[in-house]
Amino acid sequence: MLDAQFPRSMASAVIGKRAEAVVRIYFRRLDPSCEFRRPRNGADLEVQFSSGRKSLVLEIKGTDASRVSWQQLKVSSPHSWRHLVEEGVPIYRVTNVFGKTPCITELLHERDFTLQPEPRWSFKAKRSRVTRTAPTGTSAMPQPSLRVLQRTSKYSPLSVYLSQARKTTITLTFAQLDEILGFPLPASAKRHQAFWANQSDTRIRPWARAW
Repeated sequence: MLDAQFPRSMASAVIGKRAEAVVRIYFRRLDPSCEFRRPRNGADLEVQFSSGRKSLVLEIKGTDASRVSWQQLKVSSPHSWRHLVEEGVPIYRVTNVFGKTPCITELLHERDFTLQPEPRWSFKAKRSRVTRTAPTGTSAMPQPSLRVLQRTSKYSPLSVYLSQARKTTITLTFAQLDEILGFPLPASAKRHQAFWANQSDTRIRPWARAW
C-alpha cells in the first residue's frame, strides 16, 4: 500500500510523507478510532485519541537509515525550534522508512537531545538507554514499532493499550494480546498462572512491569 503511494526515493518530500504515513499506521494500531489533523501551531501532526486522552502534537522526521542518524537531524525554522524547546513537542523519528519494519523513535528535547546553535540547529544526542519494542501490524503493510529513549521493553505496547483504555477491568483473549504486542506470548503465559502474578521487582519480568 505505502509502496504504491510513496515509492522508494531520496527526495525529502517523499521520505517525509511516507514517514507520516507510518506514524499514522502506528497510532491507528493503538487506537483504531483516533483522528488526525494539522496542528494550529504549525507542527506536523496532531493525534486525537478516542479514549479522551489529551491529544498529542508532534513533529515527524523520516530517514532511510536504520538508525536515528543524529548527524542528519536539523532544525532550520524558529517556529520548529520553539516547538521542541519551549513547548516540549516530541519528534517522532521514523527510521528504515522504506523497509518492511520501520521503527519510530520518540525524541524529547533535554531528555534525549540538545540543539546546537548553527545556521541550522543540529541535534546532539544525550546519553540514554535505547530499547526497541516489538513491531506491530500485519504482513500486508509496514510494521512500525515505537522505540522510546527510556527504560522500556517489548511489552510497552501493552502499557500503552492499558493506559488508553481508561477502565478498571479489562478482559482480553490470548489472540488479542498477541495482536496488541505484535508477537505471541511465551508458552508459560498459557500454562502457568504465576506468569500473571504482580511482581514487586519487575527487572526480569517486563511483562509485569507493562501492566
